[in-house]
Amino acid sequence: MTETLKTALIHLNVRYKDVPGNAERLLALNHEAARNGHRIIVNTEMGLSGYSFSSVEEIRPHTLTLFSEPVRALSDIAREFKVYIILGLALEDPSTSILTNSAIVLGPDGKPLLTYDKINAEARWACPGDPCQDNVFSTPWGKVGVVICADSYHGLLMRQTALRGAELILVSANWPLVGLDPREIWCMRARENGVYIAACNRAGTDLTMECHTAPSGLFSPDGIPVVCKTHQDSTVMSVEIPLHDGKIASRRKEIMARRTPSRYTPIYLETRYATNDAQVLTDWHGLNPPGLVGVTAFTALPGNPGTRLTCEAVRRVISLYTDRLIRDPGNLGSPESTLMVFPVIDGEASQIDRLLQWLEHEIPDTGLALCLGRISDSGLQEIIFTGPGQDPAHPLGNIVLRHSRDTKGTGPGPEGLTIVDSGNFRLGLCLPEALLHPETGIAHAKLGCDLLVSSVDSLDPLDRLVMAGRCTDTLAVAVAGTDTSFICAPPKSHERFAEALVHRASQGSDMVACQAKMTLDTGEIRKKNHQNRIDYHTLLAGFRPEESS
Repeated sequence: MTETLKTALIHLNVRYKDVPGNAERLLALNHEAARNGHRIIVNTEMGLSGYSFSSVEEIRPHTLTLFSEPVRALSDIAREFKVYIILGLALEDPSTSILTNSAIVLGPDGKPLLTYDKINAEARWACPGDPCQDNVFSTPWGKVGVVICADSYHGLLMRQTALRGAELILVSANWPLVGLDPREIWCMRARENGVYIAACNRAGTDLTMECHTAPSGLFSPDGIPVVCKTHQDSTVMSVEIPLHDGKIASRRKEIMARRTPSRYTPIYLETRYATNDAQVLTDWHGLNPPGLVGVTAFTALPGNPGTRLTCEAVRRVISLYTDRLIRDPGNLGSPESTLMVFPVIDGEASQIDRLLQWLEHEIPDTGLALCLGRISDSGLQEIIFTGPGQDPAHPLGNIVLRHSRDTKGTGPGPEGLTIVDSGNFRLGLCLPEALLHPETGIAHAKLGCDLLVSSVDSLDPLDRLVMAGRCTDTLAVAVAGTDTSFICAPPKSHERFAEALVHRASQGSDMVACQAKMTLDTGEIRKKNHQNRIDYHTLLAGFRPEESS
């Protein structure tokens, strides 16, 4: 029989401004969960007061302190059953009258282990939490982290929690299923950090939010929903987390060891000056003026022998494009710049070099830029760019840039990043494994990149979700694989990110069925709005497994 850590998610039907009624139901469900053998009990965000408040004056009558009766009653349950209880509440500090959206962790002795204040707090009434605050506590099964709702949206906040040693991250949430789906975010964060995520959402209707379909659940270190449910009313959702030799069986250390912090230093740069002002960012980084970019990401083409594209197939596609452009310059649509992204190409280095030489003569006057991937003789993949660029050695023609694991760096930024200005966009070339880390997106975005591009062979659907998630860092992403290709644009407000997705077409399909297409507006992408309350020292320090256990 597999050993597991039994955990309860108290999916509460929270009644707005009804602290006594909410406390009665919450205490009953926590007692039930503890009595039934759950070792960790997670409660929803602001489960005692409700969520939607417009001012300090409005919410203050509904706040609590560490000494309020509901907190004391939960402490008694934790002590009686020797369990860990996480309580989300609007908390008042009696010494300063500061209000915070907080989560209290009560230990098996009934005493508070830590208090975590939400970092992306409600601007109308809550003081934001310190990004360097402790949000990880030790248990017999390993370290456990705590975040609150919107904090889990931001990749660096979850990453710093994993770097602090959390094998399991608990999310106390108030996240209705409207626009951006929290399940996608939690799958993404679990996979990119290699940890379990247990998210406790809520039921019912707040002042303005409908939460009857809000999901709670457990997500594995592979990013797979183990349990994911909704409920119309208050209930205890039980999830079981696998243990190995009594410890939470995560993949955290394996994934953290793959990081390259030396390439992430731009993440600490301040970008508040560019919030919602594309011209400021353009001037600050000396970017080319913004405009429209037509992006096409190809899979393997029908009729192409083998799995990968050949150099000849790429020639055929480019010839079709240039022929159409010569016949009718206006028939390719409105984008001012055009970028084509191909997957890993099947060919020797000499064949690809000849392809690049051919492209140098074929596309200089078209404004076309092109990216493709290659498996080198040593087995290392490289991403190759050719197209218009700012290179003193090629003032009038196209340039060729190569990005691989041992790249020393090209363009702005630290060693290891390859960035190029082409047409009306700034492009970052990334190996696919780099796109699996949230630091990669932020580092490029803060250096003014509009778009990240990569080429892969086969693309795992869950890795695709993680790579697509880089667009939440306010840049676009285009990845071409032999079986799947996609392009994603940054989300607007609380909506899901825009996505063009294509799977390899069956034999006999035409070329159009093998390409994802999207027109990007770099003027919109340059309206950056990053999470800047971050523990940069933890994120940029080298990973030491023995110190994060």
